[in-house]
Amino acid sequence: MILQIIDVLRKALNKGFFHLLSASYIVQFFGFSSLIIVSKLLTPQELGAVKVIQSYVDIMIVLSSLGLSSAVLKFCAEDGVDRLSILQKSLIYGFAGSIIGVLLLLAFCTFNSENESELVVRWLPMYSIVIIAAVLTNIHITYLQATKQFKKLAFSQSGLKLLTIIIIVFLTYTYGISGYICGLIFSFYITVAYFFKQSNIKILDKFKTFPIGFLKLAVTSMCANVVGVITNYVDVLMLNYYVMDTALLGLYAIATIFLMIGRQFVGVVQSFLTPFFSNHSNDGEWVQRNAYRYQLQIIIIISAISLGIYLLMYTIINFYFGDEYLLVIDMMPYLLLQLVFYSSYAVIGSVLLAINHNKYNVYTSILHLLIKITVLYFLLKTYGFIGLLFGQVLAELPVIIIEWYYFKKTIKEVYLIC
Repeated sequence: MILQIIDVLRKALNKGFFHLLSASYIVQFFGFSSLIIVSKLLTPQELGAVKVIQSYVDIMIVLSSLGLSSAVLKFCAEDGVDRLSILQKSLIYGFAGSIIGVLLLLAFCTFNSENESELVVRWLPMYSIVIIAAVLTNIHITYLQATKQFKKLAFSQSGLKLLTIIIIVFLTYTYGISGYICGLIFSFYITVAYFFKQSNIKILDKFKTFPIGFLKLAVTSMCANVVGVITNYVDVLMLNYYVMDTALLGLYAIATIFLMIGRQFVGVVQSFLTPFFSNHSNDGEWVQRNAYRYQLQIIIIISAISLGIYLLMYTIINFYFGDEYLLVIDMMPYLLLQLVFYSSYAVIGSVLLAINHNKYNVYTSILHLLIKITVLYFLLKTYGFIGLLFGQVLAELPVIIIEWYYFKKTIKEVYLIC
């Protein structure tokens, strides 16, 4: 097992994976450090409001993306396609979708203002404009991943993130929450401007139609991604509506900052593996063998990372934040166990996308959302905040069974492998 892992790491290094991963962790290190600093500069109430605002915006970003990023990642990884034409048309569709997304979020904020805190009502309309930049940036990033330009992507992300983090921390230190919101907006737009300059793409030139199956994959991916992101934020939304304690939400937001380390690793692995499984989608034995292989390794690595996250969190909370933040320590075991459970089906979900059976990811996402809403609502109402934490873990168990069932079903039906 050790020799197999070493061999996989060696091959990944040659193909640029560790340029992407190392850059991702450089970005994450700077991002994590800045979030820790910012969390100390803002009050727990402000942190809670920011978490709610970002939840709404992230949901709308996924909806506005129209599933284009997933389709770009799949089709631009294949040979014999006009990749620049796909990128060009995806950016046009993404821009149109993001404009509609901003308008929808503004309308939601107007009609839902009585149910939100003053801070959310004040800053959500302004922050909503990041939707446009985020959608276009995500399309650019997945294009670079699909075309295996990992080194270019790695260096770009590292430099941009360092610059924007310095700006965000400075503005937050100087102006508080208003500086933080403005800094985030600036960072999104300077990033998308950079990617447009690097791609040198001419949006208004004539373009070809999308390849056959592109829009179908985009639509199914959008459905899965929208349901998925709502699933990720249903805990925050329930705390916002049923507990209505922005200080508690702020502490919960700090806990999720530490969780980002593990989720970032899983996300990078997924984005790296999808193009390679797509290239081998005609070889059933290769797909099955490597899906099992990578999935097992991810579980082992995430388990080790989770232990490191807990030790890091324990040290920072005790020596930097202080006694008033000790509740974060009690939250983390539940969230880290949920992360390990999530990692146990993360790779096979990417494989289903790569071999054009993303519909099963959609089914799984819908079931996951329904299960999570039911479990969290019941446990939150019955046991309070601790019930919500336990529900996070409990809701993952049936999803593991469902995703693995669909994966084995697909392998049997497509490749006739039992």
